[in-house]
Parts: sequence; structure tokens; C-alpha cells
Amino acid sequence: MAVLAGLGAGKRPRGIADDIRGEKDVAAVWNSDSWMHSQVGRWITKAEALATG
Repeated sequence: MAVLAGLGAGKRPRGIADDIRGEKDVAAVWNSDSWMHSQVGRWITKAEALATG
């Protein structure tokens, strides 16, 4: 739900990660190759698939 809400609000993946994991934790590991970046990308893909049926 948080992922869909973030997408609906126009948030980028980093903003969605901040909302779910917390800004401090995200800042410590976030980059284009990080596990967290990949995880949020998977969450977004799954949320979009669930929303569109």
C-alpha cells in the first residue's frame, strides 16, 4: 500500500524507500547498485502489476 501511495503522490523510488525504511537507513546504503534500490524497484513492479490486475 505504501508503494502505491508513493507512486500516486508522484514519488521517485528513493522517496518511497525513505517512507518505508526511513531516511537515515536509506541514506546509508542508497545508490544505483545497492540492494535497497533493487528491492524498491521490485516492490514498484509488483505494486503496479497488482494495481492493474
